[in-house]
This record gives sequence, C-alpha cells and structure tokens, in this order.
Amino acid sequence: MISDRDKGLLKADNEIPLANRALCVEHISHNLQNTYGRPSRLIFNQQIRHALTEQKVQAGFAALRDTSPNAAEYLEDIPLILWSSSYLLGKRYGHNTSNLVEVMNKWMLEERRMCVLDPLHSLWSKCMDLHFRRLQEAKIEDEKGAILTKHTTKLLQESMDHALVRNVRYADADNASVHTYSGK
Repeated sequence: MISDRDKGLLKADNEIPLANRALCVEHISHNLQNTYGRPSRLIFNQQIRHALTEQKVQAGFAALRDTSPNAAEYLEDIPLILWSSSYLLGKRYGHNTSNLVEVMNKWMLEERRMCVLDPLHSLWSKCMDLHFRRLQEAKIEDEKGAILTKHTTKLLQESMDHALVRNVRYADADNASVHTYSGK
C-alpha cells in the first residue's frame, strides 16, 4: 500500500493487517521543497530517494544535513522502511508514488460518491464494456487474418519503446534500480 499519509488513509491503515506499507516518495519530495526549499528536494531526489545501499542513504543524509539540518530532521522522522528503496520491507514493483491511486480516483470519480454496492456494480460494468469492446475488435482483426489485435500491438509497441529508454543501475551484486535515460 503506497500512501500519501492522508488522514483517512491513516485511519484505514490497520484494516489491512498483512499489507506492506510504503509512502509516496513524490509527496515527501514536494513536502521537502515546499517547506525547506528546492535544494533539499534536489538532494533527496538525486542522492537519497533511489539509493540502494545503506551507505548511499547515509551519505545522502549527510549532504542534506549540510544543506538544511531541518530538512534532514524532517526526513529522519519518517521511518526509512516506509520510503527508502534500501530499507523497504515489501516490494514496490516499480511504483514509488501513489500515481496509480490518483489515476484510479479519477477513473472512479462518479463511483466514489455512490453507496457501497453501487460502485462495485458500476466498476464491473465499466470493465465488462472494456472487455466487450476489445473482444469485438479482436474478432474483426481475426477475420482479417491478423496475428495480434490492435490493442495488443499497441501494448507491445509501448513496451518496446519503454525498454529502449531504460537503464539498469547496479548498487551491488544483489541490488539494482531501473531508470529512464533522462534520470527519472
């Protein structure tokens, strides 16, 4: 579970006892900039956030303390196991932010205002409509003799495009992270 530490989410946190918890590092990054200035955010993003070893995290904290002791104190008050790649207990599966939640919240905008069972029915209907449209498209492509549907071809092309701009950075023999060439 990746959280932005919203009060409602904190109250619901204990309702899923076996879930691994993580905090949205983008929210932490924005909090650093808004409260302690852009240099603090830059150090967090460039030296601490993606560090895969304890030594690199500590070196980043030292740089942050030199720039802004208050920012370092703020970050030290957030348990490392909730946001640091090298300390996190669970797996993030490539997700460091709550962006997926934000996307789902937008997709479920109408459903969020409904009574409990109505959103389930509405979401089920949306999913079934999507699958039906894809099935219809697949039948048309099959009649044309195509090996892949347009949707599958698009997904495959997007995957290949993403793979071309990825770079694996190894921290040691057991730890690595994947970054785009732009450094994100």
